Amino acid sequence: MKHILDRPIWSALQTDHAEFAVRLGRAWRYPAAIGPFAAALDLTKESMDDLAQMPSADEMIAMFELDDIPIPAGMTSLGYFSLHQLVLSKRLPLIHDPEIELLTEADASEMMELAELTKPGPFSLQSQRLGPFWGVKAQGKLVAMAGQRMRQPGFVELSGVCTHPEFRGRGVASLLSRYVSGKIVSIGRIPYVHVHGTNRAALAFFGGIGFELRTKLNLRRLTPSQ
Repeated sequence: MKHILDRPIWSALQTDHAEFAVRLGRAWRYPAAIGPFAAALDLTKESMDDLAQMPSADEMIAMFELDDIPIPAGMTSLGYFSLHQLVLSKRLPLIHDPEIELLTEADASEMMELAELTKPGPFSLQSQRLGPFWGVKAQGKLVAMAGQRMRQPGFVELSGVCTHPEFRGRGVASLLSRYVSGKIVSIGRIPYVHVHGTNRAALAFFGGIGFELRTKLNLRRLTPSQ
C-alpha cells in the first residue's frame, strides 16, 4: 500500500491544496504563477498525454513520483534526478525568538530576490499562497527565510530554506528550519522536506536537525518540445 507522501504533488492537490488545483482531464497542477508542480492520475500514456497539454510553450513543469516517470509525447525532459524525501523523526519544540518575523505580501519582492540569489528551489511571488513564511532581517533587509509549501493530511512540507551568502555560518537557516518545523509539529502534523540526492550538504544539514530519509523519489522536469 502506497504512502500519501509517495506522490506528494498529487496527494496535496487532491486534499489540502485542492483549492489550487488546475485540472485538464486526468492531469492536475498548481497554477503556473505559484509553481511548476504537476501530477497525473497515473503514469499511463493517457494521463501523461493530458499532462503534456498543460504547460505553455516556454514553461517548465516538475513531477515528483516514486515510480519511473515517462516522457510524454510532445515534451522534452530537462533533467531526471533522485530526490530524497526526509521526514522529521523527533518532536521539535516551539521556538520563540524576537528576530524571527512572519513575512507578508509586502516582503514578496525581497523574498524573490533572496530566492533568486540562493536557489533554494522553485519559488515565485505567489509562493506565500501555499503556506506561511518566516524570515530574519538585518538592518531592515531580509537575509534568511523558510516556510511551508505542499500540505497533505498529517504532513506539511518545509521549503524555501535559504540564507544570504554574507550571513551563512551563523546558524540562521537552522534556527528558521527548527522554528518552522516546530510550528508544523504544534498543529499535529509532521514536517518533511525534499532534497536533491547529490546535495550532501543539505542532506547533512537536515539530518542534523532531526530529519531522516523516508524514501527516494524521482524528479523529472519537462517542457513542451519546440
